[in-house]
Amino acid sequence: AEMGRRVAAAEEVAEQQAAEAKTVLSSARSSTKRLVKAAQVICGEVSDSLSLQQLCTLAELFAALKSAARKQQTTINRFRLRQSKVDLELSRVYQLLQQTTIDEGLLRSLPPGTSLFHFVDTGAATSLLSRVDSNMAPINEQLELVQTNMGVAEQRIAEVNKLVDISYRRESEDPAWTSGGSGAAALSAESLGSDDDALLEAVLEEEESSSMLGSGSASEQSAHVPPVGGQGRQPQQQQARLSPVAVESLSSVQRFVEQQQNRLQADLDSVTSTALSIAALKSRVKELHDTFRKHGAAGIVNAQVLSLEGSVGMLQENLAKTNDSLARGRDVEVAIEAKLASYQAVYEQTCSILSKLKHLEPILSNCVSHISALEKRMKEREQDATFYLDELENLATWYTMFNSGYKELLFEVHRRKKVDENHKRVLDAITAELAAMHADEMKVREEFFNTFGQYLPATLCPVIMEPAPTWTLEADFAPSKLPSLSSEAVRTASEAMAKALGAAPGV
Repeated sequence: AEMGRRVAAAEEVAEQQAAEAKTVLSSARSSTKRLVKAAQVICGEVSDSLSLQQLCTLAELFAALKSAARKQQTTINRFRLRQSKVDLELSRVYQLLQQTTIDEGLLRSLPPGTSLFHFVDTGAATSLLSRVDSNMAPINEQLELVQTNMGVAEQRIAEVNKLVDISYRRESEDPAWTSGGSGAAALSAESLGSDDDALLEAVLEEEESSSMLGSGSASEQSAHVPPVGGQGRQPQQQQARLSPVAVESLSSVQRFVEQQQNRLQADLDSVTSTALSIAALKSRVKELHDTFRKHGAAGIVNAQVLSLEGSVGMLQENLAKTNDSLARGRDVEVAIEAKLASYQAVYEQTCSILSKLKHLEPILSNCVSHISALEKRMKEREQDATFYLDELENLATWYTMFNSGYKELLFEVHRRKKVDENHKRVLDAITAELAAMHADEMKVREEFFNTFGQYLPATLCPVIMEPAPTWTLEADFAPSKLPSLSSEAVRTASEAMAKALGAAPGV
């Protein structure tokens, strides 16, 4: 009975130890599975692992998109600068015309103080400006969408690069993939060259083709990123890889897991073996007890009792050994958990990178769509906007020449007056000379008639009896009277004329 009680107590302890050993083994197996999975993902041994090629492909696409957006932005900025210059030129010319008062001799029905701005058609300029703005509004709206989406993409790529640089290092046989900037995006952007335009053109053509065909749902199209990269770059991509900086290789992890699992299994086998032996001992003690109750002491063999007493006496020692095995199992569990903890941070970082990359693809796809839409709008609107801006420039030039022409008008009025005065002096002199010549001729003809003509028959030479004709100078039309300029305008014009003739004012 005493042996039965001792065996029963030992069996209870052994069962607890076996249950705990199974718990330790189950926990350790779960941890090792997580550890192996983390190592596989971190070390790039599974299909959804992080790869330098994936980073470089997305970064390469972003660099191409950024280049395209920058070119479009440059074109739009040049147009905006030109428009700003036209606006400034119109404002300058308007101010100049407002400051130029029309001379009183030219006012006619206009009130005194009227400026040249009175003749400006502001409605035409306003209409042209409105048409320029209406053509540029859709372009500017689309440009804002491009900038917003590119900003989001750039921020996400920067976040990915930061996470990658914390946990990984880039390795490649080609130094172009491991130098020239921090992060995959910077690296890839540095490696882009003349293929940039061809890459972008292919991407935009595919985007335009897919939008024209209208195939697939909107969600499918938004999640699709056109393939990038040329055949010539594939060997470099295959050689390039990411290596974790704070963890061991996958093979080292697998060896560690195998060793720890073997140790755990051996300890579990030891605990299980002890529990089974105690159960068998309990069965033997029960058989002896049942024999004693049926047959008394006569049915019991001393050797049996002594054997059982020896086995029962070893129970505590066996339980102690089992407890040691269980402790070793706990140590193995702790070692696995520690190893898992060292990998977990990098694993979570890698999962975060992969998640960000997954969300980055539709963002880049949106960038492609918006850049393609911007290019389309620019093709549709740029020609009309440029035409109206050309008209505005012509209008500004016309008003500039109007202001210059007004100044020349004052000079021309004064010049023509001077020319008319010179003509009158010459005409008066010629008229006086012709009158004197006519008087002399009449006197000579009269003397001829008195001396000889009166003796000649009238029919002999009738023309000889005609008087001398009177000659006059006349214009082909009567010119209108030139306006009378103000004294200030006359003085200014006189000075300009004297300067043009190379003489001093007043000469």
